[in-house]
Amino acid sequence: MGVYSYDEEGNLTFIKAVPNSGIFICWIAINRAGTRLYTTNPADNSVTVYDIAKDPKTPVEIQKVTLKGPMGGGGAQLTLDSKGEFLHVVSQPATNPPSGNNGISVLKVNPYNGTLTEVLSSPLIIPAVNNSFPQGIFAN
Repeated sequence: MGVYSYDEEGNLTFIKAVPNSGIFICWIAINRAGTRLYTTNPADNSVTVYDIAKDPKTPVEIQKVTLKGPMGGGGAQLTLDSKGEFLHVVSQPATNPPSGNNGISVLKVNPYNGTLTEVLSSPLIIPAVNNSFPQGIFAN
């Protein structure tokens, strides 16, 4: 994962790359407190959790969760709900046109350390209709 800084005009400066035990980072979300960073890794259907509380320029991986499935693809887009209690992840088939099911995985955020546990009812399978798949996700 690349770490960048930016100035008042929005110019980016590369700081460093940090390792991710998942494969192929897709989307990134940061909690409201600015202490945890989450990535989706579609190639191995996982989510990685980083601690960014001490030094946001040096994220430290603290957990990797492999999502339940399979759904024919991996986790892509993600969002935290407005209270930061749940992380929602959209999974899509890995082929074009889609040959498998879409899904939404729900992970409970531990309020003490920001780590994740996938809830028992997850994932919610969304059948691919007319070769469609969801793009993006919002949770309130």
